[in-house]
Amino acid sequence: MYTYNIYYNDSSDIDDSRVHFTIMHEIGHIRLGHLDEDIDKPDNYKESEANFYAAYSLAPPPMIDYYACANQDDLCRTFHVSWEMSGYCLERYVKWLSCSPYYTEHETQLMSLFGAA
Repeated sequence: MYTYNIYYNDSSDIDDSRVHFTIMHEIGHIRLGHLDEDIDKPDNYKESEANFYAAYSLAPPPMIDYYACANQDDLCRTFHVSWEMSGYCLERYVKWLSCSPYYTEHETQLMSLFGAA
């Protein structure tokens, strides 16, 4: 069993939304097994997975839908994410909407964790 530590400089002037993303990104690497010695994925693939993990964790499409976020400003205010990330989340949300008008079982479970289902 491994122990992981994530460090960041809390005395810097970096916006909290970027710190939140960075922490979730690093947690993504841990939860997705990217730090295991035997993983055989290219670095750019692992970075993409960790970015997706962080973005989905901080602003999941079902919750964007629940809060009726219509634009990047809404996403920034509601989920306390950066302007840049809100753009990615909005793109992902639009794709998510085109897939199905119904929530999947895991999306319903996620929403119930936040009292939204």
